[in-house]
Amino acid sequence: MDKILLWDSDPSLRKALVKALSWKGFHPVALEDPSKLSKALELERPELSLLEGAWEPGARISLDGESYPLSPNGELSSILPSFKVTQSGKLQADGIILGNLRKPFGIEDLFSNIRSSLLIKDRLEKTPLPWEEYLEVRRLRTEEEILSALKLRYKVYQEIGYINQSPEEIEFDKYDPRSIIFGAFFRHNGTKELAGTLRIIRSNDNGPHYNELKNILRHRSLECSEAPAYEKSSLPACESFGVAPRDISRFFPGFGSTFSERGINLSSEICELSRLVIRRKYRRHRFGIERKLYNSVIVDCCAEEPKRNWFAIAVHPSNGSKYARYGFNMISSLGIKPYTSISQPAILMAWDLQQYLLTPNPFTKDLALNTLVYKENGCLLSTLGEKASYPVQA
Repeated sequence: MDKILLWDSDPSLRKALVKALSWKGFHPVALEDPSKLSKALELERPELSLLEGAWEPGARISLDGESYPLSPNGELSSILPSFKVTQSGKLQADGIILGNLRKPFGIEDLFSNIRSSLLIKDRLEKTPLPWEEYLEVRRLRTEEEILSALKLRYKVYQEIGYINQSPEEIEFDKYDPRSIIFGAFFRHNGTKELAGTLRIIRSNDNGPHYNELKNILRHRSLECSEAPAYEKSSLPACESFGVAPRDISRFFPGFGSTFSERGINLSSEICELSRLVIRRKYRRHRFGIERKLYNSVIVDCCAEEPKRNWFAIAVHPSNGSKYARYGFNMISSLGIKPYTSISQPAILMAWDLQQYLLTPNPFTKDLALNTLVYKENGCLLSTLGEKASYPVQA
């Protein structure tokens, strides 16, 4: 029986909510003094809270006595409460907004909101069974993981003849220090193997892995120096075609701006997607690892504020139609050029992510839920036979 703590300033509505939820098999607890919300949450430990107030779904809010109650505003929000211990040792309550109900609402609206919120709660908290195979996709975190990605890139590029043999047996370039590197980890029975990796090259700043990369290279007597300011806006795909990232706006007006047709707050930073590699034995794997890596990039960009949106990519001409399905647009007037550092022909393509998400695509169905899971847990997880993405508990 799911316990639901509720508060509304209208006592008749509180009474009606208690009656309706009890009739449906829930265990409602009506809060009489909203200033004691955090104490009630600590004592009752409800699965959900229904509180008067309007917040953005996915937001995390404080639920202490100083920040609540709000003035009546015509909405109820369903909230997943959680607790953390402050430095002073005090237990502090906060919560994730899972959904909203605008008054007046019907009984079916109420139960639909509750069902949806409990489903999201389950997705946030569920972990796979110990014997299940599952795929964890996220930003890399440790020096060991980043080294595994550099070794995998070397191994794959050696296999397909892109690079020459190197005694360090890692594939690294000057753009890695300002990259966000993602990994797809295949997990089974307590083992973890990096199945694939992909990176976002930033044009405005260093990436989150700079210090780890510096350590990896220092151990191999290699350098990891920060790029000079005049080089930071460069991207290898654009260099290959003799254009600056900002020049893409000549071909696609508005590219690299903060403008969005959906009114979303966008970053003007132009980035590049590159270094997609998948270990040989996983290239036709039933998890669909390439799509999972691109999904993690989309979710990561949507979790940022402002959202990362503008991308360049250089791909082999034979892959142009595949990337067009992902929403990339070829800059046909630039023709075909050899890609920087890899002796392969390439075409230059540009990506307006938010524009792509307005069109039919395989990523938007669970995007809001996946973004919430990713923001809270830092990763997405897929188990065989399930379409949903769940977090991996640390």
